[in-house]
This record gives sequence, structure tokens and C-alpha cells, in this order.
Amino acid sequence: MVGSKPGTRVASGCYHIQNVNSLHARYKRFIKPFCGPATKNLNGYIRWLKVKLAGVQPADMFRMA
Repeated sequence: MVGSKPGTRVASGCYHIQNVNSLHARYKRFIKPFCGPATKNLNGYIRWLKVKLAGVQPADMFRMA
């Protein structure tokens, strides 16, 4: 959960606290089966999550390459 001042719901006009919390929860659910991946690999896992959230199928990824 992202901390904020009481009563503040939007930071910088574009990041709604509910959206940040939702994305954080999705990331936690996604990363849990990997049982603590190495820090050096986190960028790859985040890219994988972005692709998954975008709805791209694995077969489509091979066609793009």
C-alpha cells in the first residue's frame, strides 16, 4: 500500500491510490509461485506481468520475434 496524506486520493493528477494498490496486489499474486526470485531477474518478471496484463498470448510473442 502506498502511503499518502489523509484525504489524498490522487498524486500528481494521474496516479489514483486504488490503481497503485491494485497493481501491487496483482504483482504479488503473479510473483508468489516463484518463491522469491532473484533481484537481478525482477525486470524480466515485471515485463512478463505487463505482457500478461495486456492479454498477449505466448504464441503471439513468438510470431512477433
